[in-house]
Amino acid sequence: MIVYNTTFHIDKEVAEDVIIYLRHQFIPDSLADGLLQQPRLLKLNQVNADDGLNIALQFDVKDMMTLNRWLSGQGATVRKSFVNSFGHKVVGFSTVMEEMTLEEES
Repeated sequence: MIVYNTTFHIDKEVAEDVIIYLRHQFIPDSLADGLLQQPRLLKLNQVNADDGLNIALQFDVKDMMTLNRWLSGQGATVRKSFVNSFGHKVVGFSTVMEEMTLEEES
């Protein structure tokens, strides 16, 4: 199982609009082709939130091949629409994580 995580820093002046957009546009559009699953939206706790909001958006993905298919297809469209909507008021970076078992492997 792969976890595709994008962490965003959002200017406080557009934070509410971005959250609404993520919930009602970005997430549904990201799920539309069935390649991503189980979205999670998380607020990062921070000491100084005066300059904006930090959040993470995560999806479960079957494997890297599936993620690469999404990134080159639906993902490219979703990201372009997001950038067109919010421009430089939101910055982000993505990470790909692979789930590990808690037990030692033999």
